Amino acid sequence: MRPLAPAGHVTVPGFHCHAAHADLAPEPTISGPKRDLGMVVGTEGEDHNFREAEYAAIHSMLDQINSCLDHPEEKNDRLHACLQELLESNQLIRPEFQQHLRKAPS
Repeated sequence: MRPLAPAGHVTVPGFHCHAAHADLAPEPTISGPKRDLGMVVGTEGEDHNFREAEYAAIHSMLDQINSCLDHPEEKNDRLHACLQELLESNQLIRPEFQQHLRKAPS
């Protein structure tokens, strides 16, 4: 019995993708703000400080989202490289395979 490929991997007999072996860090996770960002009623200075804190929290969340999107983007880049390698190898092998089929007895 043939061993199963790890989750998320596709095996093609006789094809080995070099790009698939690049190590990746585990997928990052997103956590929400550390405090409630509800509306605060106070003086103008307090409102200004609150807005700065709110923008900082939003900026932090956007950074986390960006980091999380990096992981699938790297996976996509590796998959694209594997598919490109597979296409090129098929283009090289196809004429030989067609020639072999023409020589084979019917």
